Amino acid sequence: MTLTRSHMLLLLALLTVLAYANTTHNAFLWDDHALITNNHRIRNERYLPVAFRSDLFPDQSTGSVRYYRPLQTATYIADYALWGLSPAGYHFTNLLLHLTCVLLLALLIEQLAANRTLAFAVAALFAVHPVLTNAVAYVAGRADPLAFAAMLGAWLLWLRRRPLPFTFALLCYLAALSSRENAFLFPLLILLHSLILNRNNWRRALLDALPFALLAVAFGLWRTAVLSLAGTASHTTWTLPWTVRLQIPFRALATYLGLLAWPAHLQMERQIVFGGSWLYVLTFAGTIATAALVWLARRSRLACFGVCWFAVTLLPVSGLFSLNATMAEHWLYVPCSGLFLAVATLMPRSRIMAAVGLLALAALTARTMARNRDWQDGKRLFVQTKAAAPHSTAARVNLGLEHAQAGETNQAVKEWIASVQAAPGDSHVWNNLAAFYLKQGELVRAEAVAEESLRQAPGNVGALSRLAEIWEQRGKFPMARLCHLRAIGDSLSVPLRLEYGQFLLRQRRRSEALHIAEEACAMEPPHAEAHNLRGVVLAEMGRFDEAQAAFQTAQKLDRHSRNATRNLERLRKLRQ
Repeated sequence: MTLTRSHMLLLLALLTVLAYANTTHNAFLWDDHALITNNHRIRNERYLPVAFRSDLFPDQSTGSVRYYRPLQTATYIADYALWGLSPAGYHFTNLLLHLTCVLLLALLIEQLAANRTLAFAVAALFAVHPVLTNAVAYVAGRADPLAFAAMLGAWLLWLRRRPLPFTFALLCYLAALSSRENAFLFPLLILLHSLILNRNNWRRALLDALPFALLAVAFGLWRTAVLSLAGTASHTTWTLPWTVRLQIPFRALATYLGLLAWPAHLQMERQIVFGGSWLYVLTFAGTIATAALVWLARRSRLACFGVCWFAVTLLPVSGLFSLNATMAEHWLYVPCSGLFLAVATLMPRSRIMAAVGLLALAALTARTMARNRDWQDGKRLFVQTKAAAPHSTAARVNLGLEHAQAGETNQAVKEWIASVQAAPGDSHVWNNLAAFYLKQGELVRAEAVAEESLRQAPGNVGALSRLAEIWEQRGKFPMARLCHLRAIGDSLSVPLRLEYGQFLLRQRRRSEALHIAEEACAMEPPHAEAHNLRGVVLAEMGRFDEAQAAFQTAQKLDRHSRNATRNLERLRKLRQ
């Protein structure tokens, strides 16, 4: 039976849905809370322009790594409009984005290789390989499929070689740049395509890549300007000896290839820097793997292109540069397609090989479905991550939060104390512990921990907020107010002002609270909670008509807001 294009795309769609359908049952985890559940900037479409002139993570403290990914935020705004805070909808969007990548990849490989069976094999591997689950089963991992889908769209349109499709190719590439930083590598893929597959000379190849390169440069300048205005972007600096730095790319390569060949032990917090003598074995394996890739590249023109695709897109995240990690599984999302192409190109065509391939796809799909279940709830994920990466402070901190939410006090404190011991200089770890002690009513401990957090990072707004709560509970209004004012400082943060306004309202300082609420509304008119606070203050001042208007504004700005609905109902009863 001939594999038609329609049959190929349908089979790929069914395979992708089968592998990832169970992700729609997963919860919001890890950075999902910062990007979605606690992110006021996704609550209505009026924040869309803000997304293009601000950082991905709103209201983050100074010194944290910054990202400019406005299209990612735009998709969250669309999701919130459709689903509110129901995680199933967000996971469904991730599934659709991954499916889009699968189908576009199949169409691209079909054009590059003029071989539909090869295109199906490469796209099917990409569709179900479990090493990519962190980019699909994790809502915050959406940047990978979002950027790759846009790059593939730009690539296919560029192949049309006509003015109108080329214009849309540039627009697609702009969307990719607005989604993730690895899109800056796309002009190199076009250059390689022109050189290797089209057999053009360097001059012609450079001309092919030039429009995309110029757009990348212009976008890079805009990105730098935006992040500079949003705050000084910090850069992770690895203080590692050069003897280790030289080995990291080889260790990363060996680990990545091992995961692609045998994805048995998947996790979020990999460590390839410190450990036993096995790391030197990993370095040696990476050296052998490099030689094997060179050999593979020499087997055919298509294999050469696939290896170059893999190498060019993997090299920046292989440890050559100081990033927020030495390696991460989701960084394989774009590179793995090139390797799949190179390997599949050289596979013999026979019924036995087809049967082996189908068995491999079945096994990979089952492994992906099992890995997806790790993302169903926080405790399961963080227990698994801690077991796989005992060094991970982030896993322990998040596991402590899960224990705290479940009322498991001793386990929560145990994880946070272990986190403090593992990373004594991390102020965020101290902030979590301070917040927990405060919730338990242990003010002395909470104050000591918050003070230590402030000592680690002077000006830490989290520590200042905890200290403000402590002084308020002790009845020390001037001290609490001073902490709030220090937290606000020169910041343009609306949430910090709302926190201060609520504090003033509790102290019956309604005029001051109203001033802060109105300042917050003026700073961010689309902020529903700013209007909610303004309405509450006005209601307490007896200005019911103005309060009702404020609550109605909040309700229009955030139709999923329970606060606005509750406040309107309370106001109605109050006026009866």
